Amino acid sequence: MQGLIWPIDGGGHMAGFNRDDFWAELDATDEAFVRRKCATGGYSPAKQRVVKEWLALQDAKRKMQWEAADRRVVGRTAFWTSVTAYAATLTALAAVAALFVK
Repeated sequence: MQGLIWPIDGGGHMAGFNRDDFWAELDATDEAFVRRKCATGGYSPAKQRVVKEWLALQDAKRKMQWEAADRRVVGRTAFWTSVTAYAATLTALAAVAALFVK
């Protein structure tokens, strides 16, 4: 019976549902639809709490994806900055060597 939630809904009735099944239902539903339904009070109070948890997780996943993308960009930028610095150093050394070759 793990995952079962049996709170009293707003009408005084038992609002039992399986949290895991409901979570899977949310995963299969368009996030924008879930957000709209949540914002308009389309879920029972018990489900509303689970929906808010699920939406917070979606936000956290998106934030982690953005942070990972930022790290990749920063890594590429650092690499190309190093390449540019090495190229500038080689150019300077070539210019100095050219002075002595004359």
